[in-house]
Amino acid sequence: MACTICTKSFGFFNKEHGCPVCKFSFCSGCLKYKLVRDGKKLNVCLRCSKLATTSDFSPKKDAKVALTHPTPKAVKPESSNPTVLPTEPDDDELIRNKLEALKATESDELHAAATEEDVPKVSSDNVDIEKRLAALKGLEYKDYKDASQRFMGSDNRTEEQKVQDLLGQFVEETKLINVMDGKRTEQDEEIAKRLQALKEFPTGSGAALVEGGNSKPTVLPDSDSDEGLTDEELARKLAHRYAEEGKLEAKLSLESETEEIMPTPGSNGAEELPWCTICNEDAVLRCRGCDNDLYCSACYKEFHYDEDPQEHQTVPFKGGKGTQLV
Repeated sequence: MACTICTKSFGFFNKEHGCPVCKFSFCSGCLKYKLVRDGKKLNVCLRCSKLATTSDFSPKKDAKVALTHPTPKAVKPESSNPTVLPTEPDDDELIRNKLEALKATESDELHAAATEEDVPKVSSDNVDIEKRLAALKGLEYKDYKDASQRFMGSDNRTEEQKVQDLLGQFVEETKLINVMDGKRTEQDEEIAKRLQALKEFPTGSGAALVEGGNSKPTVLPDSDSDEGLTDEELARKLAHRYAEEGKLEAKLSLESETEEIMPTPGSNGAEELPWCTICNEDAVLRCRGCDNDLYCSACYKEFHYDEDPQEHQTVPFKGGKGTQLV
């Protein structure tokens, strides 16, 4: 529906008002003219206001002219401006307007119902897709739709329940802290035991093996006992330590050379052919890194070009047929 004069649609900010004279619908801006009728002040439309104003100056319809002389017939006055009474709206038009309003309301309700039905379908489709995706990944499907409501919901617990929950949380945290402290203590004790075992491990065991086990292992001075020593005592202690380490290295190198020179068991008295291990040519050198195998110069270069020279040291070979291993 709209205003009869300005055709503005009625709504929340534009209320519908009816003219008490012509019964048409108007807005508050068009129904601003004042009219006094039967001792009451009325707000009427412009048309009714003009009609009432012009009718006040024109002779009344029912008024009779006073005659000075008796006449057989009463003469009715003729008005130059006949008044036109406002016509009431047609019943067909009112019915038509009401039908249009009902149709518009029904269409809005149907549209709202259709949108509400589509929302669950879309949500159900999404849930189906999420379930299939979880099944493909081999995971368990979990519905997180109401998670925000669960986490952001109001706390309905009483004060006593809150205190009990807080105390329970404190007890659990204390137990967890005690367990972690116990594990750390066990780890620290194990590390301390390992360090003590390393400190007590004799560093002169290699020298004792070289001497046949008759000599006692050389124990180097402990560097942890340097606290409280003067500079002179500390220098003397370091010099003694370096001297002992040098002696130990010399003994270990002597042991390695002895092991290289010593023949393998069961090879004493065995004849060694003075030929190259690969091509049977006359051998010219012996490789210490290859179990004292004999090689000619060509085969040695071919098969030792990418080897470390320190690991494959050579010794000149001078011998004839039937030479024994040394």
